[in-house]
Amino acid sequence: MPWDFNAESKEKIKTILTRYPPSYKRSAVIPLLYVAQEQNANWVPLAAMNKIAQVLDMPPIRVYEVASFYTMFNRTPVGKYHIQLCGTTPCQLCGAEKIQQTIEKHLGINTGGM
Repeated sequence: MPWDFNAESKEKIKTILTRYPPSYKRSAVIPLLYVAQEQNANWVPLAAMNKIAQVLDMPPIRVYEVASFYTMFNRTPVGKYHIQLCGTTPCQLCGAEKIQQTIEKHLGINTGGM
């Protein structure tokens, strides 16, 4: 599936790439993922990750690794509002489950719901 940055995003990318020496342009992977997500309704499709790999002259797997590691990048479409709640053991011990139940009850949704 073809995907490309729009003109506004391309200008942002030009500006971002000026912050990095040419031999280290791969370091711009996180800012470019953010630009792609911003352009694409708050999620980054695989085609956008491939385009980022092409722009930064790096293997696509390296872009996938970064996008899957950081929770700030959505790899699937999300709803109008995206609520995230920590679910780690320390957060659970501090009452994250009760917070989750309160949010679900207040909004009338279930976890993962739209």
